[in-house]
Amino acid sequence: MAVTLHARRHAHMLLELGIRRSARQHCMRDVGLVRSRITIGSGGLGLAGGAARVSLLSRRDGGYASSRLVACAAGDDVRRSGKRSHDDAKQSRQLQKPRRKRNRSTSNKDSAAKLLNARIVKARNDGEVADIVRQHVGEFNEIHVSTAANKLAKLSARRHTRTLGKSQRDSVLLLLEERLQDFESISARPVANLLWSCAKLRYRGNHSMVRYLSDHVLRVVGDFEPQALANTVWAWATMRYQPSAEVLAALERHMLACVDDFKPQALANTVWAWATMRYQPSARALAALERHMLACVDDFKPQELANTVWAWATMRHEPSTEVLAALERRMLACVDDFKPQALANTVWAWAAMRHKPSAKVLAALERRMLACVDDFKPQDVANTVWAWATMRYQPSAKAMTALERRMLACVDDFDPQALANTLWAWATMRHEPSAEVLAAMERRMLACVDDFNPQALANTVWAWATMRHEPSARALAALERRMLACVDDFNPQALANTVWAWATMGHEPSTEVLAALERRMLACVDDFKPQELANTVWAWATMRHEPSSQVLAALERRMLACVDDFNPQNLANTVWAWATMRHEPSARALAALEDRRRRRSLR
Repeated sequence: MAVTLHARRHAHMLLELGIRRSARQHCMRDVGLVRSRITIGSGGLGLAGGAARVSLLSRRDGGYASSRLVACAAGDDVRRSGKRSHDDAKQSRQLQKPRRKRNRSTSNKDSAAKLLNARIVKARNDGEVADIVRQHVGEFNEIHVSTAANKLAKLSARRHTRTLGKSQRDSVLLLLEERLQDFESISARPVANLLWSCAKLRYRGNHSMVRYLSDHVLRVVGDFEPQALANTVWAWATMRYQPSAEVLAALERHMLACVDDFKPQALANTVWAWATMRYQPSARALAALERHMLACVDDFKPQELANTVWAWATMRHEPSTEVLAALERRMLACVDDFKPQALANTVWAWAAMRHKPSAKVLAALERRMLACVDDFKPQDVANTVWAWATMRYQPSAKAMTALERRMLACVDDFDPQALANTLWAWATMRHEPSAEVLAAMERRMLACVDDFNPQALANTVWAWATMRHEPSARALAALERRMLACVDDFNPQALANTVWAWATMGHEPSTEVLAALERRMLACVDDFKPQELANTVWAWATMRHEPSSQVLAALERRMLACVDDFNPQNLANTVWAWATMRHEPSARALAALEDRRRRRSLR
């Protein structure tokens, strides 16, 4: 069957125009199925014989289209109405299904974005990051901003990679902040990473950048991975940013949904952040964290162990005995990797939770402390001895001597709370520090006395009295002056301990100081406990001080209200003090005391 001249010319025209569909349909309609290929030369189309099918193929190759004409010829014995072979059907399907076009512009943009991000990641110092930001910030997407801030935070923290001054770094950060404002929304990971970077760069919680990023959290919280969730709350706690209750509740719900994917660091950082922000999570959330902690406790590092127990103690949470035992076992396994702060925070937390670990654990901590005592900071020294005293643990003389030596080396860095806690602990453990140590602590106290709060003042004089230490007149006068300045903040325990200590040391405070204490006592007398009432009147009697009748009447009234809680020592001290001061209590007060004494004796 010959192909008409008209058909050949028409097919050749379609080839030149590159119109695939028309060529294929026209040739298939007019010339049928053939097996022979059409050869195209300068003379036009040539057929090997028989019927012909001409099709125009279009393929995508490197972003541009090319066309080729394929003509097939069949034998004379093939009918026009015959069925296609399997190969013909397959070829037809391939011809009819064009490949997806590739957008060269989008591909190039993606490649450029990846290259730009790679340049930021490879920056060797903060100066290189700054140069990239200044040159390309207008091209940045949210990932670029996040990566640049992250690199600045890390590189600026290391001395050998920090080349920018604070003002230079701030100008670069401002460019990033302005670029961030151009985005309508930010996805979950950049939000978390940017908040983490802000915390590392010492942003404060009231910074506009922190508020802007935090406003996105509620929208993306469902997309947070465990590490992103932990980084977010850690950053807020570090920057002292207080998110709304709604946001914290949403984070807690999401934490419950993915708690089994939390790694130890994320778990520890989350509870540390909650404790620092004074957020009280639900019992369900704490139980879930405990359960997961048991599952991965063998992967906890010392810092993560310490942060977890510190958080529980700060939140006043009582973990199960199973959890505490698991933590002890893990601590024994990695005790040699504990740093001073982790050691101190761990024993402090146990003491605050009223948990006394095994003797084996305490001995291991003591050995580790001796190995790294020269790296202890004042707060570590104070927290360690405070914890030992609170747990009623008696460390070795070697350990106490080592801590004294360390304290002498860094005494000028002790703050009032650390000074007072250290003295209180030594007194509670009945430890007698050397005269050199006590003198050094006095000197430091004089240097920072104006920063003492009432509790620190009271603990200091109480410790001196308990240790039978006689401080210098200068030190006592300085404490009196400070007490007058903050007397309105004294609570009943601090008031009672202060006058008890002065009486025990044989110190006679000025009439101005005693009058101030009386006024303060009248203001808070209804909060006095039996021990505080008894110690106060005992101290006045010992100092031969005669309080006003108004004060004595107030003490009587308070005593009547809580007489059922007086123990024999309280009863005896109160009666002795009244007798020594020649005070005649009311018949009602005497009857109440006598009745209380009789009931105690019948037990």
